[in-house]
Amino acid sequence: KKVENFFASQFAGDPTKYKVVVDPVHPEHNEIDASLLLNPLGIKNDRFELSATTDNRPFFNFTRRTFAPVTDDDARWLSRGGVQFLKDSSKGFVPLDIIHLALTAVVTILVAIIFLFLPSFLLPASERPNLVSSAPAILYFACLGSGFMILQNALTQKVILILGSPAIALTTTLTSMLVCAGVGSFLSSRLTDFFRSNVFLLFLFLALLAPGTWAALDYLIELSANWQKWIAVLSVAACIAPLCIVLGMPFPIAMARIGNEKRLVAWCWSINGVFSVVGGLFCTLAGAFWGLQFTVSSAALLYLIAGCLYLQLGQIPKRISEEVSLDSHFITGKLRAPRV
Repeated sequence: KKVENFFASQFAGDPTKYKVVVDPVHPEHNEIDASLLLNPLGIKNDRFELSATTDNRPFFNFTRRTFAPVTDDDARWLSRGGVQFLKDSSKGFVPLDIIHLALTAVVTILVAIIFLFLPSFLLPASERPNLVSSAPAILYFACLGSGFMILQNALTQKVILILGSPAIALTTTLTSMLVCAGVGSFLSSRLTDFFRSNVFLLFLFLALLAPGTWAALDYLIELSANWQKWIAVLSVAACIAPLCIVLGMPFPIAMARIGNEKRLVAWCWSINGVFSVVGGLFCTLAGAFWGLQFTVSSAALLYLIAGCLYLQLGQIPKRISEEVSLDSHFITGKLRAPRV
């Protein structure tokens, strides 16, 4: 009775009303079938998200696992209000409870198509970038844009658990990432000869540092429970600084490797910006369905792919110069073999 009274109480600043769903003392009062509670596999495979909300998936109201229509029989797991909400939100092709994410995805794709491909069709043929020969660079900068934004969003969610305030967490994470990435960009021009000839090790180190930083923040959550706010802010900044410094290096070293190909440089900047938006959207969707730790692993994989693509960037200026030379021969009517 005391437990019921506790959950029935009104808490300051929290308009939510709570009620006991599982009563281990009086299981006959449970709103959830006891057989389900003793079957972890059933919880994992059920069409609804019945497991407890965790820091890895901090989405309390996201109970949907499929887009299939909801029936009254599903009330055995959900409250009547929850079933009615899901039924009302499933009248269209896309459930209304996640339609904002669907609309964001559609708008992102449309904007990417319009602002990336439409301008190229307005240019003369001689000034259009060759997508085939430039594919490694385009994919490289797409991986960088997506990976950076995925890590930024995921780290912000984790830092909220340490600092409490979402505004302070976002400010701390964003400031630390931008400042440290700028430092990394500055240091990239001073890489030692060893790293210049083994740049893939830099991407490998980054891919390992991302989950390592995530684990360090997990430890910092417990360690900083009684710290003053300014100490926690500085600790978070120091914790993510090594990762952010390394994150600032892949972009400038690739730009230096490409050379002075203006057409390709402009495309790479655009691709990086567009896929930064795509990365933020992916982090939200993947975090809701599979957890934030999955998004961090995805970002690490993207940087490993970028490391493999980096090895191909040195050949791009040579290919483009040969294509330009070949185009000029066609224009002048004198087709000659390009110099090697």
